[in-house]
Amino acid sequence: MKTESSVDFIFGLHFHQPVGNFERILENAYRDAYKPIIESFKNYKNLKLNLHITSPLLDFFKENHSGFLEEIKNEIDKGRIEMLGGGFYEPVLTSIPKQDISGQLKKTEKFLIKHFNVKPRGIWLTERVWEPHLPSLLNGTGAEYLAVDDTHFIQAGFLPERLTGYYLTEDCGNKLGLFIINKTLRYYIPFKPVNEIIDCFRKVSRQSEKPLLCMLDDGEKFGVWPNTKQWVHEKGWLENFFKALEDNSSWIKMRTLSEYYDSNSPLGRVCLPACQYYEMKEWSMPTEGALKVESLKKRLTDCGLLEETEPYLAGGIWRNYFAKYPESNYTNKKMLYLSHLLQQRESDFTDPASLEKARDFLYRSQCNCSYWHGVFGGIYLPHLRSAVHSNLIRLHKILDSTAHKEKFVEYNLTDLDCDGKDELLLNTDSLFLCVSPYKGGMIEDISDKITSINHLDTVARRKETYHNEILQENESNTGDAKKDGIESIHDIKASGTEKFTEYLHFDKYMRKSLIEHIMPPGSSLENFIHQDYENFRAMPCSIEVKEAPGKITAIMESMLTDRLKSLKLITVEEGKREFSVHISLKNISSDVISPNYGIEFNFAMLTDKSDEKKYILDDETAALDKTGCVENIRSFGVYDGPGKYKTVIQVDRECSLWYYPVRVVSNSEKGFELSYQSSCMMPVFQPEIPSGGEFNLRLDYTIQPLS
Repeated sequence: MKTESSVDFIFGLHFHQPVGNFERILENAYRDAYKPIIESFKNYKNLKLNLHITSPLLDFFKENHSGFLEEIKNEIDKGRIEMLGGGFYEPVLTSIPKQDISGQLKKTEKFLIKHFNVKPRGIWLTERVWEPHLPSLLNGTGAEYLAVDDTHFIQAGFLPERLTGYYLTEDCGNKLGLFIINKTLRYYIPFKPVNEIIDCFRKVSRQSEKPLLCMLDDGEKFGVWPNTKQWVHEKGWLENFFKALEDNSSWIKMRTLSEYYDSNSPLGRVCLPACQYYEMKEWSMPTEGALKVESLKKRLTDCGLLEETEPYLAGGIWRNYFAKYPESNYTNKKMLYLSHLLQQRESDFTDPASLEKARDFLYRSQCNCSYWHGVFGGIYLPHLRSAVHSNLIRLHKILDSTAHKEKFVEYNLTDLDCDGKDELLLNTDSLFLCVSPYKGGMIEDISDKITSINHLDTVARRKETYHNEILQENESNTGDAKKDGIESIHDIKASGTEKFTEYLHFDKYMRKSLIEHIMPPGSSLENFIHQDYENFRAMPCSIEVKEAPGKITAIMESMLTDRLKSLKLITVEEGKREFSVHISLKNISSDVISPNYGIEFNFAMLTDKSDEKKYILDDETAALDKTGCVENIRSFGVYDGPGKYKTVIQVDRECSLWYYPVRVVSNSEKGFELSYQSSCMMPVFQPEIPSGGEFNLRLDYTIQPLS
């Protein structure tokens, strides 16, 4: 048997909280993970750490725990911590323009120079989302190296035993060093007993000459993830781990990335496919494909081949989220639209501070967390989506000020979401609306520039792969009493899922506003909630835009059925937080028809559990967590006390009104959750329309400040 040789070990942690996360969560993470990690680390002189901290935490530490930053700086000065750069607000780099990549990395560099007196040479790659052209995107930023997963290399055909060093890659002559995160260590640390982890080092030391092992992963694993606080800190795992590394420092040599990069040659050149860490390959796939992979993995498990074949199973890439979640795609493309507009108007800024403020709003909106979903809530967390949209609206207001001195109204027909069809963008000093003529005249965005709230920051109910766990019989998650260690969030199984079954209803369209429905006779609110029938009429509209002084009107016409034509007029005016909608339904058949006609509106309210947020039903109110139907209504909407506004829709004739909270069953690090997404309100009409006749309707959508 080969004798043991020394092992170089690069240990790195990534401290991150999203833009818009609650301060109490940041405080808890500091108390339960970040602070005890650094406090313990300081006591072991032979340990070294590579550390990346994103802006929401850097700013939080600076304001609330400045001494913590000083502790980190002291270890940096001793050469024991290497700080990594990266996007200041943790964007997925390949999802933003090159100039924004440079701006985000430069902002991080400035912070690290100012507070730690170091200039980063390596960067943390957000979610380890790799695309082959990334070296060119990073050209000129000063980034020399980063770390990706061994999955990236295995997908390129590399055998795991060759992944014990670092490689060089390039794009158009732009070079970049690639370190390799070991998946076994990523799953073992901190979930397995320390002796099993040291055994991993011993095994590798017998297989290779002077091997390198890297483990760079989320710092939240060390106290924030379920059950880890007790295991890592209270039961002493972290102290035991650091002590074991110290005791074995004669042959486990801890390195910083820069130390290893400067003193070792690369193992060779490599060209990697687009990839990210293993779990996200499945999360990002369309649900049907992910279920197919899940079925295949079960068959491989049954025949004992999963462990051998799993690393070679391809999956989706991060960009798939823009196809999987149209809401994510819309937000990303609106961000790109405003980023390009900012780039065009930079020379119009006379105040450098205002330009820097605009860039900061843009960079904040690029934070990755609300654009995707896996184990973590991501796109299903309303407060994270709201923060992104709020920053986009604030950026838009600054851009407006560079082009307009007073009240204004303007429009643009452009393919905002890059699907090959134009949207109509209606922009005033008070509102921004995005109207989709090819989706039946649906309104996708109502952004209020006074409160910086997007009223249509909503997400539809969609089937996720993990919903099958709810629909199938599950065993209780009691765990194995004899098992050593604890479960990672990737291994925790669902329990108590029966209560979620009744909420597994999925939408056939996006949850937006001005959505026309033709429902079968006798349809009920329950039928509508459950989506029991094909009731959405998203027929493409013709569109004409008419301008008048201080006013713009969009005129859209489409067929709702083969007998019913819809004509919709949307009018916006300068200086007003309101718009009007005129609808005319024309019977083009030879018979009298009585359509069961509804117009759906949705409202993003962040939560349905606040007494300060309510439905408005004429002169009365109802709690947002209620479901109901009222008759003879002439006005409806929502009241938002914390937001200091109410939205009221006046109807020029009486109607029935259906309303209910839209909730999804989402997955998180804590298990399944019932998550509120929006409040739906739909006026329903049952007119009799003679042959050749029309049914006319006017709605006035007004956002009003609370007195």
